Amino acid sequence: MAKEKKYELIPASTLNKFKKEFKDIESEEDKLERMERKINLLSKNIEESMKVNIELQEKVAEMMIYISQLVEIMGKHPSKTKKSEDEFQTLAEQNKELTDTLRNLEEQLKKEELRASIRKALSKVRAIK
Repeated sequence: MAKEKKYELIPASTLNKFKKEFKDIESEEDKLERMERKINLLSKNIEESMKVNIELQEKVAEMMIYISQLVEIMGKHPSKTKKSEDEFQTLAEQNKELTDTLRNLEEQLKKEELRASIRKALSKVRAIK
């Protein structure tokens, strides 16, 4: 006599419930993966923005050094360059203000991008729950 296999019967409603729960879990995992990819992309963008801002600050600082050297050279010949010296001093002050403004802008951008990414991440997490 061959042994009969015994099967347990599971109601269709229970199976459908499990299927739905698995789909929900997969959907949440997909959302989390998409959110993680977006956060990584945003992080790369922030890093690139910071790199560009740092390079810009270096260029402005380099330019200020050259202007300072020029002002120093012109200071050695005051009779010929008095008017130009005043103009260059004004330019040097404006460049310093520009550098300070760029630094402040960079800090503000970092804060805003971070706030926006946090808000976006939180809104997606809340949407999942």
